[in-house]
Amino acid sequence: MSALDTLAAMSEERSRSHPRRWIVSVGIALGALVVAGGLAVAALLLFGRPAVSIVNSDRALAQVRPGGFGARVVFVDARVASVNGAGGSGSSITIDRRGDQLWPAEDVRPGEMVTVTARVASPSWLRWLYGKPVTASLTVEAPSAKLLTKREFSLADHKLPLDFTAPVATVSYSTGGSGDPMVTLQSPEANVNVAVPSGQENGTVNVRYSARSWEPLISVPQRVQWFAPVPGPVPTVAVSPVPGSGSAHPITPIRLAFSVPVVQALGGTMPSVSPPIKGSWLQTSLTSVAFQPASVFDPGAQEKVVLPHTFWLAAPGEVPNKSSSFSFSVASGSVLRAQQILAQLGYLPLVFTPAAGVRQPDSLASEEASTFSPLAGSFSWRWSNTPSSLVAMWDPGSSSSMVQGALMTFALDAGLYVSEMRFESAQQILTRQVWMALLQAALAGKSDPHPYSYVYVQEALPQTLTLWENGSVVLTTLANTGISVDPTATGVYPIYVRYAENWMSGTNPNGSYYHDLVHWINYFNGGDAVHGFVRASYGWPQSLGCVELPLGAAQTAFNDLAVGDLVNVV
Repeated sequence: MSALDTLAAMSEERSRSHPRRWIVSVGIALGALVVAGGLAVAALLLFGRPAVSIVNSDRALAQVRPGGFGARVVFVDARVASVNGAGGSGSSITIDRRGDQLWPAEDVRPGEMVTVTARVASPSWLRWLYGKPVTASLTVEAPSAKLLTKREFSLADHKLPLDFTAPVATVSYSTGGSGDPMVTLQSPEANVNVAVPSGQENGTVNVRYSARSWEPLISVPQRVQWFAPVPGPVPTVAVSPVPGSGSAHPITPIRLAFSVPVVQALGGTMPSVSPPIKGSWLQTSLTSVAFQPASVFDPGAQEKVVLPHTFWLAAPGEVPNKSSSFSFSVASGSVLRAQQILAQLGYLPLVFTPAAGVRQPDSLASEEASTFSPLAGSFSWRWSNTPSSLVAMWDPGSSSSMVQGALMTFALDAGLYVSEMRFESAQQILTRQVWMALLQAALAGKSDPHPYSYVYVQEALPQTLTLWENGSVVLTTLANTGISVDPTATGVYPIYVRYAENWMSGTNPNGSYYHDLVHWINYFNGGDAVHGFVRASYGWPQSLGCVELPLGAAQTAFNDLAVGDLVNVV
């Protein structure tokens, strides 16, 4: 065979064998795809099935962890299970999902048991393979913490360290200034430093806190006391109420916080209170004691606390001083509550009506407790034709001339008013004796024996005086007010002293001296008075500051007026 024949034979052989190799290659490729697909299906079957787990979180309520190919959380529910072991209501809690973290959108109380449920499903195109979504639940106890820092100590760098039994997320504290600073931690911590005023070497911090930002702050603040270092072995005591203060509530406990343990500070002898009041001393911590009164301190009373030894007395913002006693004044009580009682007794031109369901105090103890807790209710005018000028004076809770006048009238009736007493505010009149007389009169159902009288003086010509009494005008008369060099002061003043007749003396504008016998006198502003005086005519300025009336009109006014009645000069 020639070389050409050999090459031709080889070419023919190759053309016959090529289709067979192509078929084999395609078969191998298809087999590989089948194997790969099988492996993928096997992987989906083994690892793609949806799964879900719920775990605790350091900051949120819980953390949800979905698993499986393309799986996602399709449902989250949180419900109250119980509080401190008690059965819960099963009420739903709104959840705010932040990634895989589940945050309550409302307050959850410390110790509350919350059951969290989450559901995870596969993508819709795989539901045929895996079927229904999967669900998981976890019951979480809302964490709680307690403040450990109850002992008193010296302060360093004006940073007060607070130690808690468990990490806290939020701390609110007050040092007596305006507003309560709030500290919100990026992550909960068990040790927190809070700032206190740089100029305050002794003080008390009232602390509220929560273990998580989604829990409410504790309702009752906890007190922490600190002291400035003092020389020598004499211990320091922080006292409350503040010595010399006049704002102590009648039922406020007396608190003493020592810089050393109580047994070392007092040696078994408790302080005494003078004037005595029923109550008891209790040790409230390793270094603190408190006196809890069994009744109330009398409003306006001066109380003295006598210690068994000498101490450095410390008060917020004050330099400590050595002493074995301190005093404080009890506040005089609520002006609004005094107004309510005065209206009840008829000393105001108004009626007080307690709100629905509110009962009037029916014992001296409940009356005493009400002095700082006015009753809910409303005032209304006793007479429909009350003068608009009198209506304009009314201001609930305010120490107005109307309230001062009513208290003066009541104090006179109770035998507690000293002639010619003058006051700048209702609080000056509301002494302990006046308060107690008010409360006892309210209990006894007493009422004002006088009519309610109001004097209106108009300086516009012709000058007049109008006397309004118990809803009626009982007198209108011409009057004389002060001349330009000695005018009658305008404003509202309670009558503070009265005489049927008396001598008035002074100096006339021309320098001459006068000494006149005057009748039916009602002093209302210093030397200014409504009184009778004989003049040739009336209705224009002629007096030296007084409001002069014809004698007959002056006697009528005098018979209808009393200490505390208002004179309004317009």
